[in-house]
Amino acid sequence: MRLCRIVDALYAAVPFKGFRGWLIRIHVEKCASCQARLVGRPEALSLFVRPEEAAVPDRVWAKIAPCLESLRAEAAPSPRAAGAALWAWAAGAASLLVTAVVSFWLLGGVRSAPPGAGAGSPQAPVRFEMNYVKVGGAPARTFVYQPKDSDVIIVWAEHEL
Repeated sequence: MRLCRIVDALYAAVPFKGFRGWLIRIHVEKCASCQARLVGRPEALSLFVRPEEAAVPDRVWAKIAPCLESLRAEAAPSPRAAGAALWAWAAGAASLLVTAVVSFWLLGGVRSAPPGAGAGSPQAPVRFEMNYVKVGGAPARTFVYQPKDSDVIIVWAEHEL
């Protein structure tokens, strides 16, 4: 019974005819409760009424038969319609692919802000700059070191001899 509910949910969720047909065939073949509710072929055929068995006057059937034939001719899928559906599917897939590629290309240059840099916070300077260093009132020798892949800058200053 739980499997029947899962099949019903999948049937409602996926709108593709091929998947739905496959789902029902597989389920009915394996589900004993669903097989018990099915009728046999002879019983199903006995429910259909053939034109010769119908008690319809000939003049009424003569008017209905040509309409049925024209409906059958219209209902037959033309190769042109099948080709148009295939082209429509291909165009949809191509437009989806182009949209994805253009989106990734446009968004490729967008970088996220560093942590703590919101809309109102001041931006950190892009470049470190040091104009003059004194140690004990005299010019000093400076060494600037920044480890690779780090935001830390180490400045060492010493007396010049």
